[in-house]
Amino acid sequence: MKKKTPTVFIVGTNHTIRMLFDGRGIAVVQKIKDASFIQFTGGGDISPQFYDQARHEKTYSQEKRDFVEATLARLLFKDKIPMAGICRGGQLLNVLCGGDMWQDVDGHKTTHRVYAKDTKKIFRVSSVHHQLMIPTKKNSKTLLVANETTWTAFPASLYFD
Repeated sequence: MKKKTPTVFIVGTNHTIRMLFDGRGIAVVQKIKDASFIQFTGGGDISPQFYDQARHEKTYSQEKRDFVEATLARLLFKDKIPMAGICRGGQLLNVLCGGDMWQDVDGHKTTHRVYAKDTKKIFRVSSVHHQLMIPTKKNSKTLLVANETTWTAFPASLYFD
């Protein structure tokens, strides 16, 4: 029996994210119904209204995009469709799972290492977000960790089950 090729529908900007999947044998599809999982991508900050905080002076969000993508994620959640988030997408899924955000972290625009919990590999990544996810353990799975000693474990990808 031939193994089914994973498929992904990308929500948001996909020019560089598409390359991530193309090089790993994951087909990018144009319709959500054809996808085995949904990938939310990067962008601006998530509006603080999604996690009950006042807006920080350095927070830049796109409320219309937040609303559209949050609505989509909630519908997918009801249908138990796997979802993952990179950067802003991870922040969106984090707050929809009941997580919180730290709106402005000093010195966070840098290159640093992250540790993959499942493969035990270390990767260098660039972080340009000035925000920090504070995840809840409910409905999320931490895949990558950055600087555990300062409690900055974050969900690089979330799966609703």
